[in-house]
Amino acid sequence: IIDESSMIPNSLMASLLSAVKTGASILFIGDPNQLPPVGAGRPFLDMIEAGLPHGHLTEVHRFAGRIAQVCKSINDGQPWQASKKIDLEPADEIPENLRHIERSSAALQVETLKTVLGKLIEGRGFDPIWDMQVLCAVNDKSPVSRRALNKTLQNLLNPDGERIGQNTLRVGDKPMCLKNGFRTANWHGEQPPVVYTYYVANGEIGEVVEISEHWIAFKISGRDVTVRFGRGEWSDVDLAYACTVHKAQGAGFPVVIVM
Repeated sequence: IIDESSMIPNSLMASLLSAVKTGASILFIGDPNQLPPVGAGRPFLDMIEAGLPHGHLTEVHRFAGRIAQVCKSINDGQPWQASKKIDLEPADEIPENLRHIERSSAALQVETLKTVLGKLIEGRGFDPIWDMQVLCAVNDKSPVSRRALNKTLQNLLNPDGERIGQNTLRVGDKPMCLKNGFRTANWHGEQPPVVYTYYVANGEIGEVVEISEHWIAFKISGRDVTVRFGRGEWSDVDLAYACTVHKAQGAGFPVVIVM
């Protein structure tokens, strides 16, 4: 069973098929609507267009409602319509879960972001840090870039978090690991906690639970483990109140706000 088959270039596909024994069955799984492989060729799409036996999944299980309808319309090159208002429990059982708010400048976008966050917190009871994720297109060079938005959101959502010395992170902040690697860790499931090294992947999000002038203690979301980033590793972790769409691929959040 070969996953992510749309990413396979001609050279890799040739190596794979030449290594398979005669008579073996292969099931390729992939999405021909994704970006083409980095290398030459699109053999997965070629096999579909050549008429090899294939099926196409039509029911989306990961998301539903207006979001799913809009995604399908965009893939089909058709016009799309956002929800007039958010309604997650409509009578027709099709959730209205995609609002679009038009703004004429970056400054107005940021002000609207603050307003929307306030309404979601007060009206629906969402946690502004852990239930919501702001996404943007670029890291720099814009008032709605990742770095600019993170400064704004840190001051808005965690203004009083403890800070020390040159460390720009605060206790209670939401950071992301930016580099794969093993980190010194504490496993909370054992008493006393066991100290060892733990592999943290690029893109994992957590919470700053303790800081000093020499290290950051980072509790990984969804895991009962805390890792440390020493002073020489501070560039490996950064705020994640906002992150790029690229970095968020494969993740899921209760509420997503795309700038």
